[in-house]
Amino acid sequence: MVIYILMLFVMLALSVQDIKRKEISAKLLIIGMIISVIGALIGVLIDNMSLYDIALSLLPGALLLLLSFVTRQQIGYGDGLVALILGPALGIEILIIGLLIAFFGSGVFSMILVFVKKAKRKSRIPFVPFITLGTAVAYFAKI
Repeated sequence: MVIYILMLFVMLALSVQDIKRKEISAKLLIIGMIISVIGALIGVLIDNMSLYDIALSLLPGALLLLLSFVTRQQIGYGDGLVALILGPALGIEILIIGLLIAFFGSGVFSMILVFVKKAKRKSRIPFVPFITLGTAVAYFAKI
């Protein structure tokens, strides 16, 4: 729980940066990575998490990074990096559910913006806040 609360603070700070500047800080990503590594170590040493589980938890972030490359950053690299560091800290189940919530939420939000003419179809919206919200909902719904 402590690891998730720490990660949540990092995610909230990254969300604010993504909203304000549409970019995220490497320093905050490194802090998140350190928290994630500590979470993974705790998982292995205390919660019987296997190295396979940790490797599997990196897969959604790696796929988002690949998608970012293929789509020429329609989804930013930062979004993939955020998912990559969340995997070991949260586990693959919470991450995947959180990402599904994030994709759905951002899609609904985008459609509303287009409908009220605050954005165009090709407009870019920050995605990290949706990842933060989605993973928070997934985590706290599981408790």
